Amino acid sequence: MSLGLKMNARDLLVEVMQHNLPPIAESVPFSEIAGWDSLKMVNMVIRLEQLLQRELAEDELESLNTVGDLAVLLSAS
Repeated sequence: MSLGLKMNARDLLVEVMQHNLPPIAESVPFSEIAGWDSLKMVNMVIRLEQLLQRELAEDELESLNTVGDLAVLLSAS
């Protein structure tokens, strides 16, 4: 992905899950997404750090629980 192109939360989740997803409300916790597991979480964090071009701080990782939390991090970049 080139700099200047933004990825939204849904696109990132589709990439991590490796299949299309139905619409997901921002209030949905990752744990409620069918097929979500700890490996998906690790892959999402790695990809998110690549997109943001920085490591996430501990407090950011601890607050990353819902689709909305992911959207906020992506929009702040």
